[in-house]
Amino acid sequence: MVITVRITEGVRYRFGTCSIDGATLFRPEVLERSIRIEPGEIASISRIEDAVETVRDRYRRRGYVGTTVRPVLDARPDTGTVNVRLSVREGKRKSVRNVEIRGNTRTRDKVIRREILVYPGDVLNEVLIDRTERRLRNLGYFSEVRSLYLDTPAPDAVDVVFRVKEQQTGQLMLGAGFSSIDKAVGFVEISQGNFDLRGWPFVGGGQKLKLRAEVGSVRQEYLLSFVEPWLFDQKLALGLDVYRRAVDYDDYEVDRLGAALSLTKALPYRVRLRTRYTIEDVSDIEDDDLYTLVETGETVTFNEPGHFDSSLGLTLSRDTRNHPFFPSRGMKITLQGELTGGPLGGDTDLYRTGLGVRQYVSPWYGHVLMLRVQYDVVDGFDDTEVVPYSERLFVGGGRTLRGFDYREVGPKAVPVSGGHYREHGAGSRAFATAEYSIPLASQFRIAGFYDIGGAWLDAYAFDPGTLASSFGFGIRLDLPGFPIRLDRAWVLEKDDELTEEDAWSVWIGYDF
Repeated sequence: MVITVRITEGVRYRFGTCSIDGATLFRPEVLERSIRIEPGEIASISRIEDAVETVRDRYRRRGYVGTTVRPVLDARPDTGTVNVRLSVREGKRKSVRNVEIRGNTRTRDKVIRREILVYPGDVLNEVLIDRTERRLRNLGYFSEVRSLYLDTPAPDAVDVVFRVKEQQTGQLMLGAGFSSIDKAVGFVEISQGNFDLRGWPFVGGGQKLKLRAEVGSVRQEYLLSFVEPWLFDQKLALGLDVYRRAVDYDDYEVDRLGAALSLTKALPYRVRLRTRYTIEDVSDIEDDDLYTLVETGETVTFNEPGHFDSSLGLTLSRDTRNHPFFPSRGMKITLQGELTGGPLGGDTDLYRTGLGVRQYVSPWYGHVLMLRVQYDVVDGFDDTEVVPYSERLFVGGGRTLRGFDYREVGPKAVPVSGGHYREHGAGSRAFATAEYSIPLASQFRIAGFYDIGGAWLDAYAFDPGTLASSFGFGIRLDLPGFPIRLDRAWVLEKDDELTEEDAWSVWIGYDF
């Protein structure tokens, strides 16, 4: 069978005039200024739909229920223009009498009510009601959330009802994974996303509890995590982590036992402020060999006693991404600083600071362009003249600079007695990525990327002449809970001749 599809291309239209009729509650010229339709630009249905939504939301925010906005198009083939007229039929203004919650059998009313953005006596703001529905869905406690309005004896007032259907919030996860750095790893995780510390059955309080054990050939991690998202009934999240993390690479072995207490405050414009206090006991690093630092010729050693650290960190972030795990639009900016020792006590005195920016753009048809830039600094003060090896900065590997061995890019030290070098670590680092991905099927994408970066011995350093770079291609399996990333990279430039390559990188897990 041969099927022939014949296409007759029509006229390519551009926008002409845009007008509004039927509006009496708002001046038409005020509504027209809010519409992003410019005469002369290429006409598109999506731009018309955005204009309709903009006008309709202006009424919905002010309580005019039932307002409709209908686009009427006047196409002119002879001039290649289309005039758009938005015909408005205004609804009646309503207010809120009562706000009810129905369908919750385990989740406390208070947990739901604190997410609701409309209150008795308010004008019926349907935009805020839509936002409330999204907030309730994002909690992860409900399989269905919908709102409805009930008439009341007062003709200009309604009762707003949020009807929810609860779902399972506890999880038991068992799995195994592999990455090119951590090798094989197995894990078990027990979590409750709607935990209640107050008593049996420990469900319905809106808190989060997680127990996780991860054991592998290179990495081990044991974690107990608890989050109270509304401390003292305020939008202030309290977090508590108790953990043990151990890694054993060829030339680097460290064991961290610690606990952290954090407070996170949501600010306007999608900004979050987080402060975190951490105490850690870090194990010894045993290496009695003497090394020569390639960059300066200085003699250094990696034999370090264990140390107890007391740290206070502050993170300011703004996240406008449309999805936390698989974003296609938006930006995330993170500015962070951390002080260890000094007035906080402990064995080490140092500070860290860093700035990271990620931008996501979707030009068409699900394609995604991701741009990332990161710059970090660590330096000692007072009694800490040399930053401990476990606290230094490194570049190389699947999370920073693909095509290079893990932690390979940056300062290196060669044994005085001869033998293979080891990575020394840096006081500053910078790396950037441009990645373009294309969907081929549901949850399957291919990607092309370019990475560039470097690490330098001193804090606040940046030397463009020693930047390493690579390019490559990869596949992405966006499986919920088990995303897989496989990349093949080719090195374009090395920071020095000692740096070793690693063409393939494999990651299982989210790239935040």
